[in-house]
Order: sequence, then structure tokens, then C-alpha cells
Amino acid sequence: MAFVVYKSSAGSGKTATLVREYLKLCIPLPSEFKRTLAITFTNKAANEMKTRILETLELAAGGDENFLIKDLKQQLGLKDDVFALKSKQLLNSITHNYDEFAVSTIDSFVHRIIRTFANEVDLPSNFEAVLDSDDIVPDIVDELLERVGRDKQLTSILLSFVLKQIEDEKTHNIRIVLNDFVEYNLGEDVFSQKEFLSKLKLQDFPPLIKSLRKARKTLGAQIVSNARRAIDLFSSVSLVQDDISNKGRGIYGFFSKLVEINDIKKLMPNATSRKTVENDLWVAKKADAAIKNAIDEIKDELRQLYFEIVDMAGKYILINFISSKIYSVALITEIQLLFGDFVERTSKVHISEFNKRISENIAGQPVPFLYERLGFKYKNFLIDEFQDTSVLQWQNLLPLIEESLSNNNFSMIVGDAKQAIYRFRNGEVELFSKLPDLLHNSGSQLDMSRQSLLKSQYEEHQLEFNFRSGKNIVEFNNKFFQGLIGKESNYVKEHYQGLVQKVKKSQQSYVKLQLIEEKDSEEYLKKRNSAVSSYVGSCINAGFKAGDICILCRTKKSITSIATHLISDKYDIVSSESLLVCNSPKVGMLVAFLQMLLKPDEKIYLTDFLLKYSILNNIDGKAGFLSAHENHGKPTYSVVARLFKEAVSPEILLSYSVYEICEFAVRMMGFDKEADLFVQYFLDFVFKTISGGKFTIIEFLEHWEDKKMKTFVETPDNPDAIKLMTTHKSKGLDFKVVIVDLAYNRPKQGKTFWADVSKLNIPKLEKSLIPLTMLSAEIGFDDEYIKENEKERLDFINLVYVSFTRASNALFAIGQDNNKDVFGKLLKGFIRSNENTEAVYELGELIPYVYEDDKEFSRIKLTGIASSDFNKIVKIAPSEEIKWEELASKSPESLGRLVHGMLSEIELASDLDRVLNKYLISGFVTEKDMAMLAGYLKGVVFHPALKQYFSGNALIKNETVIYDGKAKVLRPDRVVLLDGELIVIDYKTGNKDKRHILQIREYAEVFAKMGYDKISCILVYINEEAEIVPVDF
Repeated sequence: MAFVVYKSSAGSGKTATLVREYLKLCIPLPSEFKRTLAITFTNKAANEMKTRILETLELAAGGDENFLIKDLKQQLGLKDDVFALKSKQLLNSITHNYDEFAVSTIDSFVHRIIRTFANEVDLPSNFEAVLDSDDIVPDIVDELLERVGRDKQLTSILLSFVLKQIEDEKTHNIRIVLNDFVEYNLGEDVFSQKEFLSKLKLQDFPPLIKSLRKARKTLGAQIVSNARRAIDLFSSVSLVQDDISNKGRGIYGFFSKLVEINDIKKLMPNATSRKTVENDLWVAKKADAAIKNAIDEIKDELRQLYFEIVDMAGKYILINFISSKIYSVALITEIQLLFGDFVERTSKVHISEFNKRISENIAGQPVPFLYERLGFKYKNFLIDEFQDTSVLQWQNLLPLIEESLSNNNFSMIVGDAKQAIYRFRNGEVELFSKLPDLLHNSGSQLDMSRQSLLKSQYEEHQLEFNFRSGKNIVEFNNKFFQGLIGKESNYVKEHYQGLVQKVKKSQQSYVKLQLIEEKDSEEYLKKRNSAVSSYVGSCINAGFKAGDICILCRTKKSITSIATHLISDKYDIVSSESLLVCNSPKVGMLVAFLQMLLKPDEKIYLTDFLLKYSILNNIDGKAGFLSAHENHGKPTYSVVARLFKEAVSPEILLSYSVYEICEFAVRMMGFDKEADLFVQYFLDFVFKTISGGKFTIIEFLEHWEDKKMKTFVETPDNPDAIKLMTTHKSKGLDFKVVIVDLAYNRPKQGKTFWADVSKLNIPKLEKSLIPLTMLSAEIGFDDEYIKENEKERLDFINLVYVSFTRASNALFAIGQDNNKDVFGKLLKGFIRSNENTEAVYELGELIPYVYEDDKEFSRIKLTGIASSDFNKIVKIAPSEEIKWEELASKSPESLGRLVHGMLSEIELASDLDRVLNKYLISGFVTEKDMAMLAGYLKGVVFHPALKQYFSGNALIKNETVIYDGKAKVLRPDRVVLLDGELIVIDYKTGNKDKRHILQIREYAEVFAKMGYDKISCILVYINEEAEIVPVDF
């Protein structure tokens, strides 16, 4: 067949292309779907592709037709009736073998491989995959900090590392410094140096550091000696600074500044000094003969001294760079060991580890062996969003692609280099842009063979049309980016080939760019926020709904600022990245309450609590209020109890779980009387936290301190609310109206890279991290410096491209008119290039928008927070319909309903006897029935697939109430949180019904909206033997 590469652009029908190619493979031979793997990079994209495939098949099977079906019929050359029949056959095959419907994320596929080869890659067979680095990083940081004072070498290195980080990054929070650094260790950058790092141990670094200091001292002394010798040479022939070309700015100044080394930035010669030596221009052309003769006597030795200094200065600077990062390298070697210990101790493995382990242990195995162990053999591969693939991911997929093409099967890649915005997650866009050549081709026989195979079957197609945006937006983007890219480096141009799109939608659309001429940052933000609010008002007046509008920013800080302003202007917003939970005074009171319980004698927590209380209740004279409620030597809790007239003792509260204490505080403070998203999200945070294990108050407060600046209110999905998100979150989405603010002040270089430092001949130090700066470029690392600058520039331009291509009807962009705002400079350049002297550019008009089918959405307004004292819950007696004399005479459905009711009262397996006795004593069942009921209940509670969900390790909620955001109350039978996974269990009686699957998926969708990432669904059919049916979600 072929190796087909589709180069797409924004809105060019990428998903439709993937679906078409998938169905072209599978419709002619329905069983082919079991041997075709489609790989995406997000769960959302995988679900969207699955849905599109099934919807297309349903239409085709029913004899209906759309553009895609018409295209498929034509390409396959099938008649209508044959096409409909084969579509129906494929649909039936997928439906009845859904677990073999292989459309998944690359992480899911790799996870499957890792599960099979757990033994080969040194992982425990029961390992738990961890998606969030926050589930691992704090543990490693704790491990490091616990060894401080006990491990002398680690303590010294850790102290030096932290002090250097604080000096460089201006932060004094040690935990934040270490968290960021440990997270860096999860990336592929560190893994690429594993062979070198594995040779080093912590004890190797003290002598290494000593060697570096000695080498720097020796080189420094030699540089100074050479510089002094040069100055002496000038003096020996009676030449002074004014006699030499360019005086103090030239070669004389270069030597004189090195008589003492005070600034390493001055160690390397400037352009003037280099020109003097390279062009033999030591004195001015007008210099008299005596001066020229004098310089001729010494210039050969001066030239030698100059080149010796340049060589030594390069090494001196390199040693300085290494010294500044040697503690980082030392810590990396230790952190890598701690990661291994963590896996062994907890059986938790971060998802980033999968590709590394495959690369190390499996990728070199013959492909047939891999397939034999995996138990499947895919023939055809379709890979989406290839521009965001990492080097390791591609290296691990390449053998499978090679096998496919070698057997004349089909492999396809879709990507858009212009939308590569995930380099910070190891995405390597050049893997895509260099195809069919292999990036990092080692020249080995294997690499050359694979590259030759890709080239021999390579077919490239360009998706030229834009199906998303109106005419003016498409033409504006064509013009904007053509003008911009024309001035960029060849590296950037290479990734913007095929930029221009053809217009598919003839509808009118509107573009507005605006510069705000304000130098003061605070004033700019005020004007920016007002302008955004004004754009929103204009769009709503033009007939758009608030839910049609999306505001895109580069940072969460910008989102928070704009969101706060819009809320003050009475707009509803939807954002998962704008509202910090910790900013709520109510949440602050809850945290202070926990701190008071923990440390009742420390007045600072009482003061904090009372201050937030006074702010929340608009109390005048806050100082007087605080004074009136001082504890006067009494425990701080007594003041709070008196304030809220609550009599529960702190001793009793401290016997509760952290979550129960927080729920008690919510009720005591009256926060349950009205709905408050911040309080609800804080309670959810507590619930999720303690579900991972038992947390004491102090452990929870430490955890909260780590997480509070990353914990945002995810406002519920609302079709009538304005959406705010970062551009990275908007990838793959589209909106009728988009407002863009990508304010960007290019940061000081803080990047590092792994450099070959073997030329220094320092034992065991072949490589090192060094800073990537202009100075590193001057000492021989100019290629790395230029490349990184080009990549950083491409990152930003791609961010602008993704932002500007989300809109279908109206696009607004706003920037600051100063030289620091890189985005503002782009806007200004375009506006000026259109001979516009104003600070505004407009194309088209914001014409009134009319909905063809305007549906009203009903919304439920929550009036409070559901919270009950678990000690005071009263159970309502069961209805008469489940009271009977003999169970045996009742139908299976009736018996099932009784068992269902009893299960709702069983949280742990240990509750089983208690519930049975309760029903016996209450008269609902007889002793004769007990054995039968016990059998039914034990069949569920002790079922091998369920018993872990009735254990004390899980957090369990029976018959919990949830809202779907559309005024519908849902009540799943059992919700379990275990090891970071949420499991929804629903009990059913009678025959299986499709509606049961739809119902439990509806529950799961609501939990997904709440922010739970890992969700499983299980239907339990209550029969003589419980039947367990896992449901895909």
C-alpha cells in the first residue's frame, strides 16, 4: 500500500480525513477493524474519532448520505446497496466486539505494551499507572528533605543547589524549587543522558567539585599572567592605550581588563578586538612610523597571547558554567535512583516512564516477537497530531510502522507543524517536518533501511481548504502569517510551507486588531480588561450568545485578571484556569479552622480566621472586632465555638476524618445555606486528597500548601457563559467569537542544555548541564544557542497561529504598544504594513448573527451545599413493595430490589452481617430467608472483581446525589475512590438493557466534568450468581 502523510492546517478537516481513511480500510472487509490501530494524543480526540466513525456507519447503513459517505462510495467504487450492507456489517462487528475497536491515545497503547512486558522492563506486575506528576513529585521531594541532616553528602549538595536556585530564580520557597526540578527529571531530556548519568554516584561529586575549583583557579592565574605579559609588552616599546587602534575599546582594553578577573562576561574579546587580531590592524592608519615599528616588534607575541587567552577563557567560562550546574547534575543522579525506589515501594509508575522503558528494553526486539507477546497484530496504523509526538514515542512506534509497510499494508500520519505548541511536553515538530527523512538518523544500517522504506512508499497530501472560518478570517490569517513568515529564519519558514488556505465558507466574518498605547503595566491591564469587556458587549449586541465567545490568553494570570473583570461586569464565565480556590475568604476560614484545631495555642490562626470572617461579613472596625474576640489565654477553638454557638468539643472533632471535619465546619459556619463553588471545590479537593490514603490534619495542610496555587474552580459547563482558557487548552476547538490576548515579554534566558565537556579532561565528567546564553554561544555552543532561539520563536508564532484560527465568525486581538510585548509588536508590524496610522485594524463588519434553531436551555440554580451530620442521618423505612413473607415465592426482580436496597447500606464487607441482622430484626425478612440473602449479598461483596471496592482502603459513597447541570438529579448506586481512580457501580435486576449502559455512562460523564480523570464503570446484575459487566467510558 503506502506511507501516506497528510499535512493539514487549522480547520482543514483533519478528523474527517482520518475517519475516511479508516473506513476505506475497514468497510470492504469488516473484520479489518480488529487489525487497524488509530492513535490520537488525547482522550477527547479518541472519543471524537470513535463517535464520527460510528455516526458515519449508522448513516451509511441506513442508506443516508453526507459529503463523507459520498466521497467514500466514490473512492471505494461500491454501489449504494453494497456500501450500505458492508457499512452495516462493519457497524455490527464493532458493536459486538467493541473492546477490539482500536482507536486510542498513544499513552493507552503504550500502557498496554508495558502491561504485557512488565517483567522485561523491571516493573511489578500489579503496577498502577500515574497520569499526574503531582502524585509522584511531592513524595520524591519529601524523601530528599527527610534525608537532610542525616546524609552529609546529600545535605551539602542539596543546600548548594537550593541556594543557587534561589539566587538565579528569585524564589525562597525550597519546596517549589525542588518540585519544579524533580518534575524536570520526568522528561525525555534527562533520559537522553541516562547512560552517562548511570556512571555517576553521589560520592563522585565532592572530588569533581574540587577538581573544577582547582582547574578554574589554574586557568584564571594563566589568563591574568598572559594579560599582564601583554601590557608589559606594550610598555617595553613605549606604547600606551592611546597609541593602539580603538584605544580602550580595542585590543589594549581587552588585555588591561584581564589583569584582574572580575566579570566572566568580559573574558571574551569583543568584535573590535577580534577585528584587530584577524585583520592585523593594531594601530590607526594615521599613526606615525615609530608607533608602527614599535607594534611590529611585539605583535606576533601579542597575537599568541591573545589566542592563548581566548582558549583559556573559553575553558574558564565553561568551568564556571559547569560549576553553576554541578549540584543540579548531582541531584539528578540521586533523583533517578529515588524514582526507581518509589516504583518499587508503591508500585506507582508515571506515564512518562513507559516510553523510556520500552525504548530501553523492548524496542530492539523483533516485531513478530512483540506481536506474539501482545496477542494481537495490527496491520494498519493511523497516527493523528504527529507534530506533538516525542522522539521516544516515534522510536517506539517506528518498528510497527516498518513491519506494516514491509508487508504492503497501510500507514498514515496527519499533522500540522504550524500547530506544534507542546515542546514543553517533549513534542518534537521536526519529526514531522523532516519526513520521510528520519530525524536523528544515526547512519546505522537499521536507520538507513527504515528511512529507505519510508521514502519508497511516501505519499504527501496537503489539506488546502478551511472548513471552519469565514472568508475574512481565512484571508486575514493568510495575509498576516505570509507577511510575518517572510521575515523569519529559514527554520521557521520550513515549518510554514503550505500556509495559505483556500476559503470554503463564503459567510462574512470580522477581524479587529487593537493596540493599547500605555507604557504602565497596571494601567494597560485595566484598559485591556475594559476593551475585552467592550468586545463581549458588542458581540452580544450583535446577536451572539455569551457561550459563543471564547477568550484566549497565554497565561493563567491573564485569564484570572480578565475573568475577575468580566464577573464584576455581571457576565457568567466558564473556566478551569482562572479562579483560585484559595482566594475565597470562606475557604480561608476553613483552612484556618483546621490550623486552630491542630495548634489551639497559636493565636496567629485565630487572627487569620477572624480577619477573614470580618471581611466576609463586611464588619466595620476590624481591629475592634479582633480585639473583642481575643482568646485571652483560652484555646482558640473556644472563641470560634462561641462565635457560632457550637458545642462540639475539639477532641470529638479530632476523631473525625479531615473531610468530616471540613463538612462540620461548613455547617457550623452556615456555608451550606447557599451555593458556593469555591467551598464546594475545596470540599472536593479534600475528598480527592484523602481518597488516596489516610491523611492527618497536618499532612493535609502541607498538601494544601503545595497545591493551593494550582487548584482552580472549574466552573460548570454552561452554554450561556463566556469561556476563558489558555491557547494550549483551546487546541482542536473552535468558537464563533474569539478574543486573543497573548501578552508576552520575552524572559531572560533561563534554559540549559547538555554539553560535551570532555575537552576539559576532568575525570568522570564527559557531559554537563550548562546555561544557554549568548556567552555560551561565544565559547563554541553557538549552534545550540541559535537553534534554541529559533525553536522558541517558532513556539510563539505557532501559539499565535493556533489562537488566530479558532474563530469562525469574529476574531479580536489586543496587544500593548511597547517594545517589550512581543505579541504587541507583531500586531503593530501588521497594522503599520497596511499603511494604517491608527492603533486599530479592521476587516469586514460585525454583522448581526441570527440562530436558525434557537433552543432555550433550562438551568437549575443550586441554593446550598449538600452536607449532613453522618451521626444524625435517619434512614427511611423501605416501601411496602419489598416486604414479604417468603422470598422464594417472589419474582427475581422483587428479590433483586431487596438485595439492591440492602447493598445501599453496605459500605465495607464487614457491614454485611450487621445489615442482614437489621433486616431480620425489622421484620422485613425471616430467618428462613437469611441464607438465600446472604448468598446473594456475598456473591456481590466478595466477588473477585468487586471485593476491593468493599475494602477499608477505598473511599465509598452509596446512593450519592449528583447534578448533571441540566436540572437533572442523578443517583448512582455506589461510587468508590481507590488509588486515584473513581469507580461507578450500578446494581441491576432482570434482563440486560442498553439503557443500563447509557445510564451509567451518564453518571461517568458528570464525574468527568467534575474533574475526575480516571473513571471506570461497572454494571452488577443481581442473580443467583452476580454477573459483572464492565462498561467502556
